[in-house]
Amino acid sequence: MRDVFSSLPGALRKFAGDEKAREAIVFAAWNRAVGPGLGEHTAPVGLDGKRLTVAVSSDTWKKHVGDLADQILFKLNGALGSSMVSYIEFTVDAGFVRKQYKPAAPSKSEAEWKSLIGDELTSDLETAASEIEDEPLRQLFVNASTSSLARQKMDAEKDR
Repeated sequence: MRDVFSSLPGALRKFAGDEKAREAIVFAAWNRAVGPGLGEHTAPVGLDGKRLTVAVSSDTWKKHVGDLADQILFKLNGALGSSMVSYIEFTVDAGFVRKQYKPAAPSKSEAEWKSLIGDELTSDLETAASEIEDEPLRQLFVNASTSSLARQKMDAEKDR
């Protein structure tokens, strides 16, 4: 996994103008920067320029991660290899955090889940992924993107 994360700076340079790709890479680096303990209680929501918005599970966690914000910012930018994020805004949204860490598809078989993920692999996503020279990083990007899109589609269907 260390080799994959060492490729993040190069991937960021390649996607300098693609905000969605930059956001996906910053989101992937977030979990590495905060580790599993904080990762269970936080989830990146959006990247607007250099401002990263992160949902937290409660007011208590908001205070806790707020106290650690400078350290997290340092680790995050270190993982990214540049100062991609200059400010982290924390917002309380326990439902969003829960959604990010729930099992991917408990009601789906593995074959059904793979089919859903396969449906999300669009030509635009394939084109973006083809720009990533590092094979493990390219596969991580494709897997994360298609899984996220499939989960969003399933959540939208449940809400109807």
